[in-house]
Amino acid sequence: MGCYQLAVVVDDAESGVTQVVRGADLIGSTPRQVYLCQCLGVEPPHYYHLPLALTDQGEKISKRHGPVSISSSNPSRLLKQTLEFL
Repeated sequence: MGCYQLAVVVDDAESGVTQVVRGADLIGSTPRQVYLCQCLGVEPPHYYHLPLALTDQGEKISKRHGPVSISSSNPSRLLKQTLEFL
């Protein structure tokens, strides 16, 4: 089961994390993390998995996808555009 899964569970428990929101591509990790929470006797957080943002070619968009060019001159407009996209 990998040290990463254990590290995430311990870190979340120690940090008091109660909700985890992440992409649907990570849904497979959730049962392992819930199981580790049970083994450690800690309450698992509530998990929410959102659909992935994809390019027109069906590739996952991430913070490292394509050139980085974001204007922060109008943060309200940027937030509105992001929410519309999602």
